Amino acid sequence: MQSKIIEILSNTDPIQRIETNKDKYFSFIDRYMVGCEHKNFHCEGDVWEHTKLVIQNMVMQEHDWIDVLAALLHDVGKKEALTRNSGKNMHVHEIYSEQIASEWLTDMEFDTQIRETILWLIRNHTLALELKVMKKRGRIHELVHHPLFGRLTRLARADCFGTLDKNGNPRDDFNDILKRPIVAEIILQGE
Repeated sequence: MQSKIIEILSNTDPIQRIETNKDKYFSFIDRYMVGCEHKNFHCEGDVWEHTKLVIQNMVMQEHDWIDVLAALLHDVGKKEALTRNSGKNMHVHEIYSEQIASEWLTDMEFDTQIRETILWLIRNHTLALELKVMKKRGRIHELVHHPLFGRLTRLARADCFGTLDKNGNPRDDFNDILKRPIVAEIILQGE
């Protein structure tokens, strides 16, 4: 099962392959993503439409199947967050995404290292976007010098380009966030 999923995610058109194999391997898409909308934030459509844009943007940069898997699972908990927040917002969706993804990764028999990598990326993808306002140097340093920050950067970049405003333009550019003076300085320090 795991090798088939890796093959699907490694394809040049993973979205088409994911949709073709949705019932067999990716049933969480219909359960948690399709039809889950929050028009005040995601003008691109439901969570599945957003996720497809994130995957598209992921495959346009240097990536591997782990990056595509993180993109696929990063927002799987938004429906749960929306429900628990009385339909007002999707705050703390990364917590629910991590829980749902953990169950699926375990069911699909991914090894511990892969699970931990994917779950760390999911848990921290919203924190990466907070770099645009984060002030605590220690917190910035801890994040940007984490061994998985390169992968997190790819996910955050793809997520930004897949989150559209009402005019169909990306809400943020993660490359600009990384150029914020305090962030850029800490990245260059390489401590």
